[in-house]
Order: sequence, then structure tokens, then C-alpha cells
Amino acid sequence: MKYILIVVILCGISIAQEIHPLIPQIHATKTSRKVKTSLYLTNLLNYIESEKTGIQSSRQVYLYKNLNKSLYEIDNQNRIHIRIKCSSGFNQILTYLQNENIPITGKLDDLQIIDCRATKEQIDKITEIDQVRNISLVERGFTRTGSVNSEGDTLHNADIVRQYIGVNGSGIRVGVISDGVDNLADAQLTDDLPGTVTVLDNTSGGDEGTAMLEIIHDLAPGAELYFSQGISSSTAFINSVNNLVAAGCNVVVDDIGYFGEPWFEEGPIATAVKNVIQNDGIVYASSAGNSH
Repeated sequence: MKYILIVVILCGISIAQEIHPLIPQIHATKTSRKVKTSLYLTNLLNYIESEKTGIQSSRQVYLYKNLNKSLYEIDNQNRIHIRIKCSSGFNQILTYLQNENIPITGKLDDLQIIDCRATKEQIDKITEIDQVRNISLVERGFTRTGSVNSEGDTLHNADIVRQYIGVNGSGIRVGVISDGVDNLADAQLTDDLPGTVTVLDNTSGGDEGTAMLEIIHDLAPGAELYFSQGISSSTAFINSVNNLVAAGCNVVVDDIGYFGEPWFEEGPIATAVKNVIQNDGIVYASSAGNSH
């Protein structure tokens, strides 16, 4: 038994050495990058450099790409999805990115935040801009999905309310924030959803949004339904909250979580939600602890 334990420990150490990129490390090659880029982004940039020079083994390359893919997003043009936080010069930095043909995926003017896709070489140039305070990886959200289909219609006695009180959601607009509504048309063909559903943003893709809309339609078949994705980044999430409210939604619901959300204080998402509740009087509902 003792020998088996020793073998297991040695194997664990070997694997840990192979997947060391999972642990953030600081060994930046440029002073500006070391100061301005986050730990995970610094490690990713250095990994890309070492892969080009052949320092990483094929096994390390495989482990890194498969074990770290939830931490970052690189498109087919080797552009990394990053977040730029500005200390000043927000509009000037936007103009710079546009002139450099760097795709901007989202922005929050009041927080001086810009999300974009940039190559390693472009990131190195961005770090040299004095008004750039910090560059980090854009965190992708996750859906808080349960393992059992909803029976909420009867559990909440919504069927009784519709039958005896006559309330069915008419005159109310409900906005859903989730991953996507890829099979929305199929749900409409089977009458699980009404013929009109307003989709503001489905750029990320998925179908948890379709399922949420179906549940809402079961409970409140008279309500107008709206959807906007919020899983690609917290910036996209906040913009979806504001856009749904601007579209006239009285109720907004989401099932998205972010590992980077603060535990003991309000983050940007919580602040955005609080603002629309206080300023626009909407009802907001978010899933909590519903992951399986």
C-alpha cells in the first residue's frame, strides 16, 4: 500500500509539472507587460512565445490547450479576447484600436473598460500606451443549469392563477439573459414558444436561453419575450441588462455566473442590476446555486 501511495504521489508531481500553466506565474519578458497584464494573461503570452520557439513539448502543448481553454479564448486568427482598463483617454484608445483593425467586442464607458480581440504582438503595443492601466483575459460566464426539467407551473400555482384570476402575463415584457437561443425556431414550430420573440443578441450561441423562454411562456403565456446573451463576457452581460430595460422589459431574469465576481462586495454586474432596479423599477431574478 505504501509503495502504491508513493507511485501516486510521484505521478501527481509529474502531471503538476506538465500543467503548471494552470497556476498563474509572473515571468514577463517585457517591463510594460509585467506591470500591466494580469497573471493569467502574462503566463499565456509567455506560453505562446515558448511554443513558437519549441520550448514546450507536444505533451505540454496538449495539456495546456485542453486544461486552460476555460480560462481564455483564442480565435482562429490567434487573437486573444482581452479586457483593457483605462485610466484616462478612453475615446483615444478606442480610436487607436479601430485604426489598428483590432475588433472591439464590447465597452463600458462609465467604467472605462474595452473588450477586444488582439494578437500577442498587438497586446505588447497596447501595454505601451500610458493611459492603459491594466489588461486581462475576458472571463467567459457559465450557465447555472439544473438536472431536472422544471415543474414550476404547478409548483407556483401559476395554472390556478391563470384559470381563476385571469392573469397570464399580458402587458408585461420579460427579458432573458443566458447563453443563446439557437433552436428558437424549432420551439416556435412546436408551439413551445410564441411566434414573436425579440432577440437582441445571440452572438454567443447555445440553447439554455430557449429553455428559459419556454418555462416563462408556460407560466405567463401572455407575456412578450425578449432575449440577449450574457455569457461571452461580463461586459456583454451588463450591456444586455441595459439593452433589455431600454427595450421596455419590466422583468429581467438570468442564469449566468462568473467565477471572478466578488464575494463580499458589489462588482460591476451587481451595480448595473441595482441601478436598473432603482432607476427603472424593474423586477430582477437571478439563479443562485442552481448548478449541478
